[in-house]
Amino acid sequence: MGTSSNPRSPNTPPWRPVRAVLGSSDWPAERQSSEIWSAASSDRGGQLWDELGKPIIAAACEIAGSTRAPLQATQSFDQLLEENDAYGLVTDITRRALARSVAAGTGQTGFASELFSETVSYYLSRDLPSYVGSRDGVGSTSEAIDLKKQIRSITRRIALDQPGASAEPSAWKSYVDRVIRALREVPGRP
Repeated sequence: MGTSSNPRSPNTPPWRPVRAVLGSSDWPAERQSSEIWSAASSDRGGQLWDELGKPIIAAACEIAGSTRAPLQATQSFDQLLEENDAYGLVTDITRRALARSVAAGTGQTGFASELFSETVSYYLSRDLPSYVGSRDGVGSTSEAIDLKKQIRSITRRIALDQPGASAEPSAWKSYVDRVIRALREVPGRP
């Protein structure tokens, strides 16, 4: 039986604001979400923007809009991954988002919002457990789960608010750029 772990986010400048606000009741979930997205999109030289905007992710969006069976959708996507030798964290996240959106019958728009929700969930799972029970952090595992749900919901809403979730590769890339820009905005800042 294997184990998996999510290493904590690095102690680098993009992640320091996240560490300052994550899990704190002094900061609203919207601010915590924007700090996570700012750090994630700046980390690794902005690779997240590129990875989420790749044509293979746009192909998953197309599958979500044309398939009604989650197993068939994931098998089609797995075949694309194999043909393109395109495996990695973002494709794993994409696969989960694809299965969820097809199961819910939400099509391309649902896939797009679920993709960003799954992505923020990954980042939260890396860091949020470290703040459970800490002096300035969330008080319990239940509170951490509630915060994670709030941030996932914020992410879904923002992704749904952006028009143009499309399977066409250049339109998909533009959509990803708009969503990430919107996710990075700090609430209340002009």
